[in-house]
Amino acid sequence: MSMNDNEEITGHRASPAMELDRIETTDALTGLRRLPAESIDCMITSPPYWAQRNYGGTPLTWPDGRTGSLGLEPEFDQYLDHLVSIFDEAHRVLKPSGTLWVNLGDCYAGSWSIGPAHGGHAGRHAQPGMVPGWNHHANPRRSVMPLAKLPVPNKCLCLVPERFALRMVARSWTLRNRIVWHKPNFLPARVKDRFACSWEYLFLFTKSERYWFDLDAVRVPHASIRGATTPWRTFREGPRRARAVADTTVGRRELNPKGKNPGDCWVIPTHGSRRYAHPAAFPEALLERPIKSGCPPGGVVLDPFMGSGTTAVVARRLGRRFIGFEANAEFAALARRRIAETRPVQPLEGDRGVAAAA
Repeated sequence: MSMNDNEEITGHRASPAMELDRIETTDALTGLRRLPAESIDCMITSPPYWAQRNYGGTPLTWPDGRTGSLGLEPEFDQYLDHLVSIFDEAHRVLKPSGTLWVNLGDCYAGSWSIGPAHGGHAGRHAQPGMVPGWNHHANPRRSVMPLAKLPVPNKCLCLVPERFALRMVARSWTLRNRIVWHKPNFLPARVKDRFACSWEYLFLFTKSERYWFDLDAVRVPHASIRGATTPWRTFREGPRRARAVADTTVGRRELNPKGKNPGDCWVIPTHGSRRYAHPAAFPEALLERPIKSGCPPGGVVLDPFMGSGTTAVVARRLGRRFIGFEANAEFAALARRRIAETRPVQPLEGDRGVAAAA
């Protein structure tokens, strides 16, 4: 989609009544319900993975009547029910021109690692329906395991990301990309009967066929091969002209002088921060492409699972506004401190700093 097309399909200013540049201490579902319809340009988030960590916060009563924290459900079907109910609200608040990016990981049946709110594996924080177990596959420390029998055999991948994507498509979302986030510095694994996990999904969803997308903002240099420096020519000049330049292009393809499409496999290392401790923080590099390509300058980026605030930090640095929800008050305070230290590339209209909403 060209920039001219983008200009025709989106107006990216938020509602004047909506407070921007704020982190609200609340759960994702409650926070989304408070936002006006079609008010958000771009959503980027990584919800709690199923059966991985207890992030703390007050357990929520879900639309199905169950009470508990997201990710601690006894069965992954319950987890997926709760997760898509959150993204039903996301569908309402996202503009027709908006994009939704969701990072989601998987786990193996029988290898759960849920523990204390800060990512440990003590197992004493088990929710109703779960019992202490021994996490001998992922980490040889005490963990918790669901009581329910799963519809997959022990040691089998649960395929939670794939099941999530299918449910989203069934609820009127359009899945535009399954991006592979490859982690070259992935953690070593103790397992000896399979390969270590080195990548996760980043899904790109939209609610409309036409939406804001600026590919030129994220193009990468062409490979240093024959034809890489040849001026870009379109095949609209005719087949004879195309044949004339075929020997100086790669496989008779066009070469854009701004660079090539980065593709759907992104090699981005993970990295932690002792200063801003969080058990599952985004690397900033992972967020730059979605924000540059999927949110117009000055638009509003929402992360309903804000964590340590990386989404807001990158959005602010790239000249976008932001809203974040975080159920853990300690993480929310951490995010506000990080954001207060981040300035935009250029001053934003009406920029008055970061609002701290309790």
